[in-house]
Parts: sequence; structure tokens; C-alpha cells
Amino acid sequence: MKKFLLFIIIFVLIGGTVFAQFYEHFNMSFRRELAEAYYLVGKQYQSIGKKEKGSDFIDMAFNIYPDLNPKSIDPDKRIVKSAPKITGEWKPKYPSIPSGITAENAVKYQFARFLRNFFIENTKGMLDVVDSRIYIPQLGASYSYDQFQSALVDFFKMYDIDQIPPSKQFDLTTMDAHQVSKHMWSASVMLADDAEIDLSQFLNPGKKEQVFFFRLVGNKWKIFSVGEEPEMLNETLHPEEYVKNTIISCLNAFAAKDLPNCVAYFTEPFTDIPNGKTLDNDELGDVFKVFFDEYDFSVLRDVHVTMNISESRELFQENGKIFKAYMNFEGGSSGARLPYWESYKGTFVVFDELEKTWKIRAIF
Repeated sequence: MKKFLLFIIIFVLIGGTVFAQFYEHFNMSFRRELAEAYYLVGKQYQSIGKKEKGSDFIDMAFNIYPDLNPKSIDPDKRIVKSAPKITGEWKPKYPSIPSGITAENAVKYQFARFLRNFFIENTKGMLDVVDSRIYIPQLGASYSYDQFQSALVDFFKMYDIDQIPPSKQFDLTTMDAHQVSKHMWSASVMLADDAEIDLSQFLNPGKKEQVFFFRLVGNKWKIFSVGEEPEMLNETLHPEEYVKNTIISCLNAFAAKDLPNCVAYFTEPFTDIPNGKTLDNDELGDVFKVFFDEYDFSVLRDVHVTMNISESRELFQENGKIFKAYMNFEGGSSGARLPYWESYKGTFVVFDELEKTWKIRAIF
């Protein structure tokens, strides 16, 4: 139970500023409250026999607020007992993160949350800081949210992170964040000398510096790449224009009756939602060939296509980030038909990790 209570305290009290430097951007009142929280967490660790890990947190408390006076800390103000006769649970009081913080501080805050949850083996907390897909370019792979979750569960089965003092894993003075571009920041921390776990074999192969790349998702900065920037960066960060270009290029291939290129713009398998069919590339090619033999697609050269494109979470989430594009055709010869396409409202488009390009996953 003590271990459980300790995790609850850490999970909530360390509101993101786990390691050095981040606290420097906040006012002294906020820093004092954080320092008191760290100090109490350290004492909790020491009370269950984890002296070194407890000392790490106490040291961090004094780094956050050098004038901290342990005798002045009122535990009743920092921790509130909730229904003790029934559950014995403790719920902490903690300072709210100031509003209006800069992008740099927001990234540090998110990175610190990620690291803090790593040390308490909180998979859910770590996943709250990651994007729907994480790229690890040096391993030549990317992982969906579910795949990354599974990997974390397996990792925590292999290693007892709770037994490792933070200073034995990372050099806590090296955490930093840098702006890479308008839409991207990186955050990094160095592995400690003789780190308990060589994380470089999992994230940044062969490198002591562990680097994570963040992009803005909604109103939160989230990790989307580890180690180095992913290839095809614009396609992954600003996909709407590339989704539109994929559809336009596909329509141009139809206008030219270029069967191989037409098929190349579709995933395998591809789903025809209205007709309830799932087709591989060969089957899809057979469908298109029938249309090419019977209809004139040159009308597609004369039409203007407008699209309403937005990220979708309706279907095909196993494919990672997916966009839904509603299509509207304007112009062309009066009364001319738009073979194949006239029967549908739009498409679902996904990023093909193997070919590093966007493709049509389904039509609706």
C-alpha cells in the first residue's frame, strides 16, 4: 500500500517539472510549492527503504527552491487524507501550472511529464504525451499508438524502473528544449554515466543523448519522433496539402487511363465502403480496367475539384493518422458523367510508411 500511495503522490505532485531547468521559468511561490512536493516525495521513498532514490528527489527539491526549510513544510497543506477509514488513500494538493507559458516551457513541461511517468512505470501517463504515431528513424520504423503502448508494457515487464534512482539513469542537469522549426521543437536529456539501463538500444541507437521531437497536436505538444527528424517531414507535419495532391494526382492518372499509376495511389487492401468490398491491388486494377474500357475519363481534365479535408478517428485507426476528404466536382462539359467517382462522396487517405507517401485507404 505504501508503494501505491507513493505512486499517487508522485503522479500528481510532480506536475511535469521532473528535472532541472524547467522550474527556472516560474515565480518563486510556485517553485516553493513544487519544492515542498519533491521533498515530501523524497521522504516517502526513504521511509520505504529507497534511500538513494529519496535523496535524489530531496536534492531536486533544493535545486528548485534553494531556501527551502523542511521544518516549515506543513504536510496537511500539501497532502489531504481522503476517506481514511475506508480506503486510506492520500490525495495531494499541488500548484497549478501558470497559464500563458511559452512554447519552450510547454515542451519542457510535456517532456518532464513523459520522464516522470517513465520512473513510476505509468504507461497511460506516458502515452498522454505521444502522438498517434511515433517515428524512430534510426531503427527505420514507426509505431502506432497501440504498438507503442504494447512496447511500453513489455519494457516495464523486463525492467523494474521503480528501483532505479533518477540520477542513476539520466544526468538530470542536461534536460533542455530547442526550437527546430516553426512547427517543431526537440527536447533532450543525457544518459548518466554507466546508466542502469542503456536506453540508446531502444530509442537513440549508440547515442548518449536521448532526443525527442514534439509537434503541436490541438493545444498540446506531443512526441512524434525519437532520435532524429523523420523523413518526409512536411508530409507528416502538414498533411492536408499532400492529401489533396494525392487525390488530384490520382484523378489525373484516371484522366490519362494510366492503370498502373491509378492503382499505385491506393493502399492494399483498399475498402469500397458503400459496396462492402475489400480489394487487393490486382482486384482493384480489374475494376478500373472495366471502367477504362467503357467510359471516357478525359472529362476529369476539365473539372475543378474542391475538398473538405480533416483528420478522422472514425475508421482504420490501425493505419495511424488518417484523413477524410469530401470531394466536390465543378465545371466540365454540361451533362458529362464522372465515371466511377460520381458514385462516391469522398475518400479516407493514410500515410504509407513503407513508400513514404499518402495513399487512398477507402472510398465512401
